[in-house]
Amino acid sequence: MKYKILSIVLLFVFVMGCTAKEKEVIFDETAESAVFENFRYIETDGKIKIIEYTADEFEVIIPSEINGMPVIALATKLLEGKSLESLKIPETVTKIPEMLCYECQALKDISWGNEITNIGDHAFYGCRSLTQITFPNNLKNIGVCAFSYTGLVSVKIPQEVEVIRTSSFSQNDALTEAVFGSGLKIIGATAFYQCGSLQSIQIPSNIEIICEGAFSGCSNLSEATFEGDCPGKFGNGVFSDTASNFIIHCKEGAKGFDSLILKGNGYKIDTQ
Repeated sequence: MKYKILSIVLLFVFVMGCTAKEKEVIFDETAESAVFENFRYIETDGKIKIIEYTADEFEVIIPSEINGMPVIALATKLLEGKSLESLKIPETVTKIPEMLCYECQALKDISWGNEITNIGDHAFYGCRSLTQITFPNNLKNIGVCAFSYTGLVSVKIPQEVEVIRTSSFSQNDALTEAVFGSGLKIIGATAFYQCGSLQSIQIPSNIEIICEGAFSGCSNLSEATFEGDCPGKFGNGVFSDTASNFIIHCKEGAKGFDSLILKGNGYKIDTQ
């Protein structure tokens, strides 16, 4: 009996150990900093956060460890306005902070691991030389204005992303293609505002909300194909100021699209 109880206890400990989430490290921002090469950093519980980049080189490679300790976090605005053309982020980093490369107008290439789950607000805002990007497979969130005013030509959203936030890809003049993963549920307000080169989009069936003006000002957008029913929440002016021949395609029997006509938005609906 005693051995049976012990076995149950050990099994419980093992299961809990396998399922417990790793505790998030809260860095002490008042801690004494140190310098490694061109990076100033702080350390908490054997983990490293880089808080300053002291150079201005064309190629920036974030180290995966410093003095044997993993680099897991980067400071807000770490590379703001720098002249870098390429950036390599190690797999030990899982979150891109706000304004990481804000207005880094020469940035052309970003390399990162698939473990990144979040890209912060304005992270790559104004990176006009950034024409292509491969998003991490495990990405779940794309922040407000994260890629506004870039040179992106094509955007392919991974399956794990559920929310594209306000103005995430707004005012990208060169953007000709936007492909959404099947897991996408919410497209935020003005998410693709004034993407003038975008001509057609396909909306996955899991979409629940499309917010105000999500595709407004896309002057060459002539068609939007919905794979499922009309989203339960459909904001005002989602497709305002698009091409004069703009039309919505939906499948026969799809629900909710009649209400768009009744709202007086002037949308043309074609049942396939």
